[in-house]
Amino acid sequence: MEAPQLQRLHRQYFTQGLRLVGVTQMDPKPAEVRAFLKKHGITYPVVLDPKERIGTKYRLEGHPTAVLIDRRGIVRFVHSGFLKGDEKLLEQAIEAVLAGTEPPKGDG
Repeated sequence: MEAPQLQRLHRQYFTQGLRLVGVTQMDPKPAEVRAFLKKHGITYPVVLDPKERIGTKYRLEGHPTAVLIDRRGIVRFVHSGFLKGDEKLLEQAIEAVLAGTEPPKGDG
């Protein structure tokens, strides 16, 4: 997912319980990450993952990958890559998980 689309989802669903966390991959420098966040107006938290431990833990195979984890800590949706329109699928998954219903199928 692209950062501006994620920012929109963060703003739209935060009050309903969505907590979005960005995870960097491929070892960007912290100053580069800060500049990117500022340039794109990103307000959700972003963590650095220099040894890709988080990506390894969740078995991420592509960049970017969206992982939805419910309030109980269960992974409910995974989607790798980003094509125009994918944000609609992620939004449907977010709405389902927040409502406690089954999300659409991702690709992970």
